[in-house]
Amino acid sequence: MSYPSPVPIKTPRGPEFRFLAANIVRLRRELGLSQAQLAERVGLGVPSLSEIERAKVNLTLGTLLGLAKALRVKPDELLKPAKFVKAKKGRPAIA
Repeated sequence: MSYPSPVPIKTPRGPEFRFLAANIVRLRRELGLSQAQLAERVGLGVPSLSEIERAKVNLTLGTLLGLAKALRVKPDELLKPAKFVKAKKGRPAIA
């Protein structure tokens, strides 16, 4: 199933966009998924997912539902307040 690309916005409106972005990144990492793997599951391009994870775009409902399904959570879990964790620099080690 393919979902439409997110609609660009100039500035995220409110903390909900940052919560959404932080929750997506956290859940993706917990599942051990790369951006490419999650993007493929949702039907997005990697650049679109990257913009979502940086809270740079407004999502469609279809994209939100697709992300929730791919991350194995209910959609409201993505919108809950999140703790922001500073990203580590460099590429992850390959096991």
